Amino acid sequence: MKRILAAVLLLTCLAGTAFAEDMSEVRGYLKDADSVYQYLYMGTYPYEEDGTEAPLLWRILGRDGDVITCFTEYIIDTHQVMEIENYKDAIKKHKFNRTTVYEETDLFAWVNGEMTDTILKQDDFRAAIVEADGGLFHIMDYMEMKRKEFGFPNSRYGNTKENPWEKIEPNAKYRKAYGTPYAKEKVIYPEWAKETKKYKLIQYKQYGNSAPYWTTDQRPTLGGIVGANGHLSVHGKADVQVGVRPAMLLDLTKLRITGGQGTLEDPWRMEVTAGENAASAPAEETGGTGEAGE
Repeated sequence: MKRILAAVLLLTCLAGTAFAEDMSEVRGYLKDADSVYQYLYMGTYPYEEDGTEAPLLWRILGRDGDVITCFTEYIIDTHQVMEIENYKDAIKKHKFNRTTVYEETDLFAWVNGEMTDTILKQDDFRAAIVEADGGLFHIMDYMEMKRKEFGFPNSRYGNTKENPWEKIEPNAKYRKAYGTPYAKEKVIYPEWAKETKKYKLIQYKQYGNSAPYWTTDQRPTLGGIVGANGHLSVHGKADVQVGVRPAMLLDLTKLRITGGQGTLEDPWRMEVTAGENAASAPAEETGGTGEAGE
């Protein structure tokens, strides 16, 4: 019996080591695969309507060497590009700060402040994140939302026509997004929300209840959005009904797989193997310190 147990333990260790170190199967968009995207869990964020947190689900858009581009599968929150103090008066009088530079917006500060702190609160994996656009997490721009290697169409059109002159882009369905229960019910200015539905994430029944979310493309009074049918457009910067769907870049050389198959039903689970934020573990095992949803 002891020999059998020893053999089982040895096989388990060998399999675990091979599984943890092999990142060759991690990929981005692949048109002809059974599942065109792979997925992973990393970090946590409020998910349920009452704010209960859950593992944050990311879609792997692409891989460049050992760096993967990840995009939250869902709209996870709502926020404004430019915040305002008195919502009703400011909207009527257009009194809010204006800028055409994303890094000067309140959305940039919030994503790189409160949102970042929340995502990393229970699982700090910043050592594996490659900073982009001045932060650990970023809002994608129009050019990224048109990258064919991510599975997106190289045009601004959606997967349905809203005007006779538009064309249909079937792959715009991959730009569409749906809010988590938390994002759907969040009200940014409850003191001004007499009709709460008017102040919640806007959802479009004709598109299956998909919702718009921000991009970083700026105009003096307008911010870029991905519309509910996947088209690229703009919306008022102070709008409270547009969602937030962050992206990040991960360095796979600083991670190891600890579980999952990379599918939507069973996403990869990964942990940091090196870096200042890794959890302490025996040096002979890790080679250093590591810590494990217009």
